[in-house]
Amino acid sequence: MTVLARITFPVLAFLTCLSPIPASGEGKAEGLSWDKQVIQLPLEPSETSAEAWFTFSNETGEAIRIVDVQSDCDCLVPNMDRSVYYPGESGILLARVDVKEDQALVEKRVLVSSRMGKQTVRTTELLVIARRP
Repeated sequence: MTVLARITFPVLAFLTCLSPIPASGEGKAEGLSWDKQVIQLPLEPSETSAEAWFTFSNETGEAIRIVDVQSDCDCLVPNMDRSVYYPGESGILLARVDVKEDQALVEKRVLVSSRMGKQTVRTTELLVIARRP
């Protein structure tokens, strides 16, 4: 993780705290409607990685550009299928998390920054929870 990322992520995380994740785990932010903002992944004892699929759609009348996607750890790699979503389009953010064999619980965050038109960049927080029995 670069020095800039180490500085930027805590600032974005703090700003995200001003707009908490809805208790239901579902949410609409910046015109993107996320099916879930929290995904819990059960892990078998021998598994060392898991994938979370966050699906969303653009329910606005304008294109939305994804300007940045960051995770709070090198063990979580987020990947989106593209950077611009037009009205009515859907997308997927795939978050792959690596888990050490001795870890029973891992909670990692992904911050998705997006812009609609000339609007200020907005950030949505997604949470991946991987748990062993």
